[in-house]
Amino acid sequence: MINALANHHILPHSGKGITKAMAVDALTKSINLDSSIANVFASVAITANPDHSAHYFDLDQVDKHGFIEHDVSLSRNDIAFGDNHSFDKSIWEKVMETYGDAAETSFELASKARYDRLMASKKAHEEAGKDFQYGIKEFILSYGESALFLGLLGSPKEGKIPLEYLRVLFRK
Repeated sequence: MINALANHHILPHSGKGITKAMAVDALTKSINLDSSIANVFASVAITANPDHSAHYFDLDQVDKHGFIEHDVSLSRNDIAFGDNHSFDKSIWEKVMETYGDAAETSFELASKARYDRLMASKKAHEEAGKDFQYGIKEFILSYGESALFLGLLGSPKEGKIPLEYLRVLFRK
């Protein structure tokens, strides 16, 4: 979400020097996230800065594998296959195939898209003889991300958002 806010110039587009106050302000004003939750997210992000006296973080610091970034992303490849930072069109298109002709998401379709991505990632690791690490932390982060975009961009009770919102969040 923080990366998307930088991509849309709500946070510094460079991804550098993001303070806790900037992150909280962006999260609460742009996506209406509760300020307590925004403060938790921003506080955790600050801890990614290796300079423990700093009061800011850079996107590349929170993008460290195993910190917040994890395998089985809906739009990026896994670290075992090289570039886990850049948007991967083929992965994203495969995820979007789950939605078929639907015009909007649902909890069921979003869950299926996440699960299908998990199975594809696991299979790719097995075929390449690579170690696949997907435990409880990755499960919580990945399904939590889906719940976050469904709840923030649409109805937290129904999980419905226009697919176009999802495309804008991930692609633009």
